Amino acid sequence: MTLPDFGGRTVLVTGAAGFIGMHTARVLRRGSTAVLACYGPMVRTCLDAAAAAGVSRHQVLLAAMRPTDPRYTILPGPAGVDAVQAWVISGWGVLDPLLRYNLAKQAGKKDLVHHHDTFWLTEEAHAEAAPPTMLKRGEKCALPPALVFGGDKDEWVPVELMRSFVADYNKAGGHAELQLYEGADHGFMTGKPNAPYAARALDRMKEFIRKHTTP
Repeated sequence: MTLPDFGGRTVLVTGAAGFIGMHTARVLRRGSTAVLACYGPMVRTCLDAAAAAGVSRHQVLLAAMRPTDPRYTILPGPAGVDAVQAWVISGWGVLDPLLRYNLAKQAGKKDLVHHHDTFWLTEEAHAEAAPPTMLKRGEKCALPPALVFGGDKDEWVPVELMRSFVADYNKAGGHAELQLYEGADHGFMTGKPNAPYAARALDRMKEFIRKHTTP
């Protein structure tokens, strides 16, 4: 994949740990600042990949909506650079951590439950930092243009949640777009780069990026 010249902008990198590490390095080599979005079991791998690059890491929409929250800006960055995002893309993002936590417990996914417990520590923390809940309680958030996409068979992020989140985001004054892919499940592009919906999703993301980066 060829990355564009970001012109020194702050770039938010999200995805699996290997993807984050590879593309963070590319972003940094192009003279921009990288902000990582990862969670739980990925955090250590992401930090190792970033190699003291001065980056922040958390869930992508949470990162975009709370760019100045002191809890998420512990690692110092270059002078004059902050984590405010011009736009954000969330692909099958875990919009509601507490919902997924409960779904994981119901499904007997002990490793996933453990990862949640390790990172979030309490159910209250899960709920407090859930972007849908932040909007519903009227929290004043940053609302950059957002593309939210996922599959209509996602077992961890229900379609109804994606739809209600986008509706609430727009109601709060933001501009969010929702793209659903029929028959696709959670993480549908992982390991399936040639699937028809994967190609469409990549094209949709490129279209969104061009829309919000072209002068």
